[in-house]
Amino acid sequence: MLINEIFYSLQGEGRYTGTPAVFVRFSGCNMQCAFCDTQHERHSVMTEEDIVSEVCTYPAHHVVLTGGEPLLQLTSTLVDLLHRHGMTVQIETNGSLPLPEGCMVDWVTCSPKCTRVKLQHIDELKVVFLHELDDPSVYAHLQVPALDKAKKPASFSRNVVTELLEKEMGFSGLRFTDALAMKGATTRRADNPSVMALKAGNDIVLAPASPTTDFKAVKEALEEGLLSHAEMEA
Repeated sequence: MLINEIFYSLQGEGRYTGTPAVFVRFSGCNMQCAFCDTQHERHSVMTEEDIVSEVCTYPAHHVVLTGGEPLLQLTSTLVDLLHRHGMTVQIETNGSLPLPEGCMVDWVTCSPKCTRVKLQHIDELKVVFLHELDDPSVYAHLQVPALDKAKKPASFSRNVVTELLEKEMGFSGLRFTDALAMKGATTRRADNPSVMALKAGNDIVLAPASPTTDFKAVKEALEEGLLSHAEMEA
């Protein structure tokens, strides 16, 4: 199997938000999304036993199979092996492929990227929706040229985060970025991602690629007056 990376973190989305988890990121996908956070050219060839062995080195019993598109490679035997080691198995998929026959995944999260979803069962659907204006809101790294002529990702766009959502629509909840280590947030960006996100008006930045580097950059931006103390403390 082609594995991009295996890492330990907290699940940041959906039903299992806050759950310690081991993420197994598969390389390869059948979609070409501009905001994808997987560097598909970088991968290791691993057997199912190799994957389970590395997963078991981390202090978690929740495994998230993600990608890329994990269903291009996932087998029921890998899921069975993870279960035998006491793991709860969650998959994050674009829904364009069915689960392998007999594959007993515990939780299916589908983020549709196509018009025809081929899954027979979905536990959780990730889509854009309207919500109450005082609920927390997460901003993805998607370009919306109609709202930002500079084509900044929404998470870095003051036009979207502050002018539209807060001032025009009256949004008053916490504003989160999506993970700042994603390719959509780091590709061809001259400035520090955390600084750009805070300038846009976000309250919380999630999962920067280098927390230490970003902390120093934010501190320097405050000292140089590039970030407003008043806005940061509001």
